[in-house]
Amino acid sequence: MRFTLAAGEMFVADGGLSSEYKLVHFDFHWGSRNDVGSEHTVGGRHYPMEVSNYHVYICIMTRGVGHISKQRRETINLCYIQATLMT
Repeated sequence: MRFTLAAGEMFVADGGLSSEYKLVHFDFHWGSRNDVGSEHTVGGRHYPMEVSNYHVYICIMTRGVGHISKQRRETINLCYIQATLMT
């Protein structure tokens, strides 16, 4: 299951991040038993559920000489946060 949000509704910051990262989507992975469901493992073990959050930081810089030429540089950084429900 995946949820997609309009940019700028939620964000994550601090904790070693140099900028504010906007949440663009999150998704859940779950299973029918407690030992399956999570996409990733912890200590080699799967768990019943996992949520993955995808945040981005977009920096757009424009340089120009007079009104004639413009150079556009876009930087996109991804911040991935994953949490596992451990039982």
